[in-house]
Amino acid sequence: MKRIIIAGMGLWLLMEWGVTQAFGMLVYDPINHIETAVTAANAVRQTAQQLMAYLLQLQQLALQIQNLRSLPQNVMAQVLTPYSQQMVVAQTLYATLSQTAQQLQVLKAGLVGQAQQMVLLQQTPQNFLQNEIQFNQTQGHGLGAALQQELGTLQGLGSSYGQIQSLQTQIPAAAGMQQSLQTVNQHLNLLAGQNNQLMGLIATAQANVAARQQYEAQNNGAAAQVVQQRLQTDAQKIQQWQGRLTQNELSSGWGVMSAAGSMGGGQP
Repeated sequence: MKRIIIAGMGLWLLMEWGVTQAFGMLVYDPINHIETAVTAANAVRQTAQQLMAYLLQLQQLALQIQNLRSLPQNVMAQVLTPYSQQMVVAQTLYATLSQTAQQLQVLKAGLVGQAQQMVLLQQTPQNFLQNEIQFNQTQGHGLGAALQQELGTLQGLGSSYGQIQSLQTQIPAAAGMQQSLQTVNQHLNLLAGQNNQLMGLIATAQANVAARQQYEAQNNGAAAQVVQQRLQTDAQKIQQWQGRLTQNELSSGWGVMSAAGSMGGGQP
């Protein structure tokens, strides 16, 4: 499959984009993630088209059975029941595949937009996400609307994949869709792993930002306390020096401090 090429992307930046986290071995590559989303979307759309053709066949068969008016009503109901059940399953699976295709389109658009920003800013995914989270928090948006939407899309895809896995077991082998469904499973399973990596990366970035902010807050608090103590100490020293100067000037009979005291109504 042809790789998605983003203008201005250098080889060194692609190498930097492989994010590895010690202990957890979190490896995330935005370019591979985009390619997987595109491939999965194509497989989902093709399977949805095949499923629609299968659904139309079921509807045609059911209509032909209904046209056999010579059959008793109870016999016709028994014959139609499996077709009706299959049509419900096929319609539900088709709706789920269509929803999944839309979710994949949203995910791909978001990933491409982020990748372009990373290239322009020359940042790794981890640094980009940390800066994005920190910027949104300084604007009072918490995690940020963009990342919240992205997390919602990732979680929604996970739910859709689970529904697809559950429904496809009810599609008979005679429908001739087993290979297509298996291909969808392979791509969505790979995408699920990459989605989990991105969610883990976002969680790590958020934790790093929170830890940094807590550290800065503690340091700022400690620094403010030190400054306050220094100001109080300096104020006490100033008062002591003023007292000494006043006493010295009073003993000598003249001086700036004693003159200020005389102008203020004090004793000469």
